[in-house]
Amino acid sequence: MADKKYTKAFINQLEDFIAKLELQFPNEKDLKLLSVGISTLKMTNPSEIIRKYDSTIYKYKEPINERNEEYFLTNDFSNDEDSQNPSAGLRIQHIKNIITDGNVSKETKTVIWTYLNLLNKLHEKILDTRELYV
Repeated sequence: MADKKYTKAFINQLEDFIAKLELQFPNEKDLKLLSVGISTLKMTNPSEIIRKYDSTIYKYKEPINERNEEYFLTNDFSNDEDSQNPSAGLRIQHIKNIITDGNVSKETKTVIWTYLNLLNKLHEKILDTRELYV
């Protein structure tokens, strides 16, 4: 079996990110469900985590890479894929809720943007190396 080092790194970073979000935002009830869903998929079908990220977060890579908070303030993501299924993966609505929360510090937002940029870079490596197809 081929080594899927980028997939493993991506999932580890995503789990770390979700764990930190859970601690920072205990009232975001979907985060716990998301954490359980990711843990389950990690054991049963890790490639599905990557596919879900691709369809729910990565497609917004430009505003994420630009740390464009205004984009998230002005767009409605309620009709986004899997918007009603929090166990399916990290949703753009999670990001919007957190980024646009007036009580979130600039430092916390910087950490969130940094995690998302890292996840996007790892996702690109997965696509470049075709790890999903190995």
